[in-house]
Amino acid sequence: MFDVTVAGQPVLAPFNQPSQYSHGSTELSLVRPSLSDVGVLANPTSPNGDGWNDWLYLRYRLAGHEATVVATFTNAAGAPVASVPARTVAGKAAVGKPGVYWIRFTPVASKGRPLPDGVYGYVLRASSRAGSARTSGWFFVDSTLRPGPALRTRPVLSAVTTSSTRPQTPGAPVWFRFTTSADAWVTIRVFGGHGRVRTVVYAVKCRAGRNGRLWDGRDDAGRER
Repeated sequence: MFDVTVAGQPVLAPFNQPSQYSHGSTELSLVRPSLSDVGVLANPTSPNGDGWNDWLYLRYRLAGHEATVVATFTNAAGAPVASVPARTVAGKAAVGKPGVYWIRFTPVASKGRPLPDGVYGYVLRASSRAGSARTSGWFFVDSTLRPGPALRTRPVLSAVTTSSTRPQTPGAPVWFRFTTSADAWVTIRVFGGHGRVRTVVYAVKCRAGRNGRLWDGRDDAGRER
């Protein structure tokens, strides 16, 4: 199973599991926090100072027990480059009650250097006395983008096909081919039988028109499919 995403983000379905805490004759039933309806605004982000998509915004819904939420941002290899906790107006770490929240991220590393253009990830983690929840996704940084008619139109993905180079051979390389109506960031992910991502085949900016990518049939650990 695979999916192809054009400058978009998946939504994580919420989970809700109760935890029992006892103390003497008093028993409390706490519900673990959950994160859902996660979305990214200004993706790709274009931090070039022109006032258009200069910041990345993460939107999420917190449910269950009140929790502290922290967003960690990583490079394409998964190494952390920055983290942003949800904060109050006074600058203290906020303990959010269930509801919808936003986190704004200026695309710079922890040492204040601008992030180079490329593919990045985010990890949202909610922590509370009742447990924790976690979700993640991808975003793109491209400082060359400028506002224009083409960028205000959502790119359309069509004619998505796959074909094996040797259909009768398990694990043989596979071609992914697709057409985009405009220049766009395109991600191709390959999933295993349990719905887990096995590898990211493609995560680059593509020109409008017909595009293709050859996958060698192996996952991130080098195992054949």
